[in-house]
Order: sequence, then structure tokens, then C-alpha cells
Amino acid sequence: MVNRLVDALVRHRRRIGTRWRLHTPLQRGILTCAWLEGGHTYRSLGAGNGVPKSICRTLVQEGIKVLARRALPLTEVIRLAADAVGSTSSSTGSTSPPSG
Repeated sequence: MVNRLVDALVRHRRRIGTRWRLHTPLQRGILTCAWLEGGHTYRSLGAGNGVPKSICRTLVQEGIKVLARRALPLTEVIRLAADAVGSTSSSTGSTSPPSG
């Protein structure tokens, strides 16, 4: 997961034309994944990685933004869910309750 995020962050950097950043894409990816895992505040993540809280927030938010761009659009997710429900109900045969 982290490696995929790092690759996406590198592509994002190239796309926006950023030459360099103080923090590497790997550091950004690790901070983002750790924050998404839960139980961590920006302050605790920053302190554990030698990054000020405000910078940590910026790094994590950039990682989330990159992940969000890779996500399926909501309409596609709804269509996939509807297709999955439709295929499940049709594979069970009759939808009527058993007589008895």
C-alpha cells in the first residue's frame, strides 16, 4: 500500500511541476498511511517523525488528496454495488419466502 501511494505521490509531484521537497514521497506515504490507520494525531505523528504539526498535516492532506484522485467516482461505486446486489439475488433463485 505504501509503495503504491509513494508512486502516486511521485507522479503527482511531476504533474504539478514540483522540483523538490524537503520530505520524501516515502515519508509522506508513511505519514499518510499511519494517519489513515487511526489513533494518531498530527501532533503525535509529527513528533515521532521530527516534523512540526502543521507540516505533518500538510503532508498527510496531500497524500489523502492523491489517494482520492485514484478512487472510483461515487456513481461508479453505486453502479458496482447495484450490480453486485442484482447478481446475488438472481443467483439465489426465487425471492419468494418458502411456503410452509
